[in-house]
Amino acid sequence: MIRTCLNLSSSKLNQLIDAEAIFVHERLLQKKHKVQNGDVVRIHKDKLKTILWKEELYDEVAVK
Repeated sequence: MIRTCLNLSSSKLNQLIDAEAIFVHERLLQKKHKVQNGDVVRIHKDKLKTILWKEELYDEVAVK
Protein backbone atom coordinates (compact mmCIF):
# COMPACT_ATOMS: atom_id res chain seq x y z
CA MET A 1 0.00 0.00 0.00
CA ILE A 2 2.82 2.44 0.87
CA ARG A 3 4.60 1.60 -2.37
CA THR A 4 1.46 2.29 -4.37
CA CYS A 5 0.58 5.55 -2.62
CA LEU A 6 4.08 6.98 -2.99
CA ASN A 7 4.77 5.37 -6.38
CA LEU A 8 7.95 3.70 -5.07
CA SER A 9 9.89 0.76 -6.40
CA SER A 10 10.45 -2.22 -4.12
CA SER A 11 14.09 -1.27 -3.68
CA LYS A 12 13.21 2.31 -2.66
CA LEU A 13 10.68 1.04 -0.13
CA ASN A 14 13.30 -1.34 1.27
CA GLN A 15 15.77 1.55 1.52
CA LEU A 16 13.21 3.55 3.51
CA ILE A 17 12.60 0.61 5.83
CA ASP A 18 16.35 0.06 6.29
CA ALA A 19 16.81 3.80 6.98
CA GLU A 20 14.16 3.49 9.72
CA ALA A 21 12.07 6.17 8.04
CA ILE A 22 8.62 4.53 8.20
CA PHE A 23 6.59 4.08 11.37
CA VAL A 24 3.23 2.33 11.87
CA HIS A 25 1.52 2.91 15.21
CA GLU A 26 4.70 4.60 16.54
CA ARG A 27 6.81 1.50 15.79
CA LEU A 28 9.32 1.03 13.00
CA LEU A 29 7.83 -0.72 10.00
CA GLN A 30 9.11 -4.26 9.60
CA LYS A 31 9.47 -5.73 6.11
CA LYS A 32 6.90 -8.46 6.81
CA HIS A 33 4.29 -6.10 8.31
CA LYS A 34 1.21 -5.52 6.19
CA VAL A 35 -0.32 -2.08 6.51
CA GLN A 36 -4.06 -2.37 7.01
CA ASN A 37 -6.98 -0.03 6.57
CA GLY A 38 -7.01 2.40 9.49
CA ASP A 39 -3.28 2.12 10.26
CA VAL A 40 -1.52 5.42 10.82
CA VAL A 41 1.71 5.55 8.82
CA ARG A 42 4.35 8.20 9.52
CA ILE A 43 7.27 8.76 7.16
CA HIS A 44 10.38 10.75 8.02
CA LYS A 45 10.22 13.29 5.19
CA ASP A 46 13.92 14.21 5.20
CA LYS A 47 14.94 10.57 4.81
CA LEU A 48 12.32 10.14 2.08
CA LYS A 49 13.63 13.19 0.22
CA THR A 50 17.22 11.96 0.54
CA ILE A 51 16.42 8.53 -0.87
CA LEU A 52 14.27 9.91 -3.71
CA TRP A 53 16.81 12.65 -4.47
CA LYS A 54 19.56 10.05 -4.92
CA GLU A 55 17.41 8.30 -7.52
CA GLU A 56 16.77 11.55 -9.41
CA LEU A 57 20.47 12.42 -9.33
CA TYR A 58 21.40 9.05 -10.84
CA ASP A 59 18.68 9.36 -13.49
CA GLU A 60 19.95 12.83 -14.39
CA VAL A 61 23.55 11.64 -14.65
CA ALA A 62 22.52 8.69 -16.83
CA VAL A 63 20.67 10.98 -19.25
CA LYS A 64 23.56 13.39 -19.80
